[in-house]
Amino acid sequence: DYEPNFNSIRNGVIRILEKEEEGSWLYKESICKLKDDMLKQFNEIQEYGLKTQKVFECVTIQYIEISEDGNIKRYIERES
Repeated sequence: DYEPNFNSIRNGVIRILEKEEEGSWLYKESICKLKDDMLKQFNEIQEYGLKTQKVFECVTIQYIEISEDGNIKRYIERES
C-alpha cells in the first residue's frame, strides 16, 4: 500500500513550506501560494492513486468462446 509513504512525503513537504513561510517575511506570499499549489497537486495525485488502486483490486474474468466455424471471441468481465 502506497498511502503511508505518500502521506509521509506530503506532510513533510507541507511542514517544510509552513516553516519557510513562518520564517520569511519577504517571500511569505509566494511560499503560501506554492504551499497551496502543492496541496492541490498532492490531492490530485492521491485521487488518481486511489482510482488506480481500485482498478487493480477488481476481479477480472476472461471468457473465450469458439464458435462452430472456428471464430474465437474473447469476453472480459470486471467485477468491482
